[in-house]
Amino acid sequence: MSKKEGDSIDALCFPNAEDYQNDFDTVNQVLLGSGSYGQVYKMTFKSNPSQSCAVKIVQCINKKAYDQALKEVQMNRQINIHPNIIYFDKIYAWSETVPVQKYFLVFQMKLAKGSLKDLKEDEIKANRKTFGELSFLNIVNQLLQAFLFLQQKELYHRDIKPENILYDKENEKIIARIADFGVSKALEHFKNNFKNTLVGTPLYLSPKLWEAYINGQYNDVKHNLEKSDVFSLGVTLLQTYLLLQDPDIAGLNDQKQNKIQNLLQKIYHEKIKELLTGMLNYDEKSRFTWQQAVNCLNGSEKINGSLQQNQNQGGSLQNREKHYALHVPYEKTITNKSQTIKLRKINQIFCQELNEITKGQIADDQSIIVFSDNYLIQINFEGQTILKKQIQNLKCVCLTEQPQKIIGLFENNTISVLDDEMCQPFSLPNASEQINIICQMREANVLIGLGNGEVQVLQFDKSFKVLNTLKDHTAQINLIFFDKINQLLITSDNSRILSVRFIFSNKFSYLKLDYIAQHVELLNDTQIVVNGQKLNEILILHISHLQKEPGIKLEIKQTLSLQTGCVLSLINLSEKCLFVSTEKEIIIYDSQQIQQDYGHLYNNEMQQTFYYCNWIRDRGYLITNDGQRIMKWEIDYEKNQLFGTNRMQKPQIKKCCCCESCSIM
Repeated sequence: MSKKEGDSIDALCFPNAEDYQNDFDTVNQVLLGSGSYGQVYKMTFKSNPSQSCAVKIVQCINKKAYDQALKEVQMNRQINIHPNIIYFDKIYAWSETVPVQKYFLVFQMKLAKGSLKDLKEDEIKANRKTFGELSFLNIVNQLLQAFLFLQQKELYHRDIKPENILYDKENEKIIARIADFGVSKALEHFKNNFKNTLVGTPLYLSPKLWEAYINGQYNDVKHNLEKSDVFSLGVTLLQTYLLLQDPDIAGLNDQKQNKIQNLLQKIYHEKIKELLTGMLNYDEKSRFTWQQAVNCLNGSEKINGSLQQNQNQGGSLQNREKHYALHVPYEKTITNKSQTIKLRKINQIFCQELNEITKGQIADDQSIIVFSDNYLIQINFEGQTILKKQIQNLKCVCLTEQPQKIIGLFENNTISVLDDEMCQPFSLPNASEQINIICQMREANVLIGLGNGEVQVLQFDKSFKVLNTLKDHTAQINLIFFDKINQLLITSDNSRILSVRFIFSNKFSYLKLDYIAQHVELLNDTQIVVNGQKLNEILILHISHLQKEPGIKLEIKQTLSLQTGCVLSLINLSEKCLFVSTEKEIIIYDSQQIQQDYGHLYNNEMQQTFYYCNWIRDRGYLITNDGQRIMKWEIDYEKNQLFGTNRMQKPQIKKCCCCESCSIM
């Protein structure tokens, strides 16, 4: 078996065939299922034979298909953060030349208890007439939120059926997860008429796709991708709730037979009936969107005779619901041998726009700013709107302090002041240089990371100007972290180089990691926490100041492996605690003894997952965001609130050693 053979896999840090053979007992594997897009096996680990997992093996017959599959893997990385979408713990990739050229992708994932089809069969065996309503509504809510999340990223599944919805049980609660994205496509990846090709399972096809199927029309089927998926899930849910077998739903998608109305009459639960009526409308234009289905389930959308179109869809943000804040009590105390920590929710701020799933969040001591590809909202800590603005193709946002401005980076490679219409956009003189990221520095300055590996300092004074350029990297900058108290700049690039530079003294060091850095947090003057594309692993890095020669030494001191999926955010709570949010739980570590975690806050207790977090030290607030709600928390540490602790302040302003005219200090 050859290794990666220049397939650009090294940049993705995939283990290869040798790693796969070393990790799994392939001799005693058990086939769980197969299809046109691969086989799924139950396997045990060689290092721990008592532990099992699911392994999906995909063979690509040529290099073109393999390269496309790698692009799909990269695309799917951004959706794995959702708790109701299947998460790949590890991905292997390699090629073989004997007996013929083949390419392999192997996906390791948690072994699910079963599929939605298995749950339905269990209900039938229990002699129920319909699926349990509370459990069913819980599953439906999870699936709708997940599909809405996918739709906001313009990703469509195209093969929804009971077998492709897996489930687990956590504290007796069913957790549903969407699986098998073998035929899913992002809208941006469609070329020519590819989006109109016929794919899917016949029983669950939308009416337009079914008509094309029976007429042998496979390559030019005009249909709405989102609403085709909505219909497929509608059939899946109708079959599940009424405990129907496959022959019972044959022909449901044939409008001439008009079987759906007869089955809907068997549903006596008004909310379920209302939802499925909207999802299974034969008329594609009148059929629910994912947003309308979510609204219907939440009681904010009604069907009166015919389906009423959602007037807000694509309309002005000013026409949507206002934000409002509620006092929602939640308190959790964690006690270990020596310490006690209390996490207490103060407010929960609802934003209708957050149903679009935010692309990012930043906050200062005055307000919270959330943004997506299409809008930006600034609200205060009580949920009152300060600024609401429709913006297209927003890529990244940061703040300046003096003057206070919201700075946005756009997909077209320009930088603009979002809360000042009079300011002219800034773009680089060399149009070929791509701006990838923007970061707050201090006062009126921001940092930008470029595709050529440079980090530039921009100063804002009615317009932007370049103050300084650092050339620590040779590859595309993907992350910038600046600590203004210690004047410490941390950057990383796509070649897995992490750079640390003290601006005052110009002390500099770099470290090559095994993966591209995704999150960085400074614990103190000598410790850095890093998380990368191995998303369930955290590295603790140590900075040593060299005595005999100017400079610093950067080295890995510790590795923490998490058992509950990828890291969504890292927050240093006033050098007392490291707050780590994963898709399933919150872990709080002692910053002084990072190997000892105080305890675990399980997200299913709080009914939310924290995608974005900010620690507002001056106010003592932890601001979290689960994609639909912004929450404000207080944390008590040994009966002393964290925001009462003091951090070392540098008493005087020093000159920047790297530029005479630079005012960044």
